[in-house]
This record gives sequence, structure tokens and C-alpha cells, in this order.
Amino acid sequence: MKRLSSSLTPWQKRALPGAILAGTAFLFVVEWRHGRLTGDALSWFLPAFAVVFVLLVRRSYLWQLADEVLDAGDALLVRRGAVQVRVPLAGIAEVRLWSASTPPRIELRLAHPSRLGASVAFMPTWHGYTGTPLAENPVAADLVARVERARAAALR
Repeated sequence: MKRLSSSLTPWQKRALPGAILAGTAFLFVVEWRHGRLTGDALSWFLPAFAVVFVLLVRRSYLWQLADEVLDAGDALLVRRGAVQVRVPLAGIAEVRLWSASTPPRIELRLAHPSRLGASVAFMPTWHGYTGTPLAENPVAADLVARVERARAAALR
């Protein structure tokens, strides 16, 4: 089976938020030890607010991403955590590519909700820098064509 999702998804979902927290804590301790942090609330509040804001944005955007998406021919095998579902291509209502976001993501709106919800999102595999964020992603283009063929065949 061919992997459609990026192998960097676990890094983006788990390791990078930890690195953000560790880096911010390190800078905070360095500033505190050098006496640059004063006793006023603003010097303590801004770093804490920045960390909470970054983690909330990452949570809303990345933590619901599927850990792994595999191409099984007429279906996709999607895994998020311990939950794995088989999504037939004919059961996908819409394929959307969010190419202008970082990282890019593909969202599959399902015709019938699964155990993962009414939609499944994942980071597509990296196919090299194209020079523009709005360039067509080959994984998304292939999925759109295959889903259209599968839905047309199911209607016959």
C-alpha cells in the first residue's frame, strides 16, 4: 500500500509543540537568571500568553490530523491514534486541498460520518518545493480524479 500522508505528521503533532514549550521555557529561564524579567505582571504574562496562543492554534489545526493515510486501491485506510477506519473512495463527498497553509493539508469530507467524524484531514506527502504555495499537489489531484471515478461508477 502506498502512503499518502506525510511521515512528518507525528513530528508536527507531538514533538514540535514540545519543542516550542521547551524553547520558550529555556528563554524564560535565561531572561529570569540575567535579571531581565521584572516583577511586573506584563513581563510574565506575555511569554505565557504567547505559549498558550501557539499551542491553541496548533491544537485546532494539527492535532485532529490523521496519523497515517494509506492508499488501498478502492479505499483509504486512515489511522488516528488507536482508531483505524477504511474509507471507500466512493464514500468521499469532497476533497479539499489547503495548500496556502503551513503545513499543507488535504481534507476529505465524507458522505457518511465514520468513527473519525464527518471529515478526515491529513498532511500529504512532500513532493518537493514547487516555487509557489498555490501549485497543484499531486496527491490531492490524484485523489480528486479517483474519487470522481469511484462515485461515477457507484451511480451506475
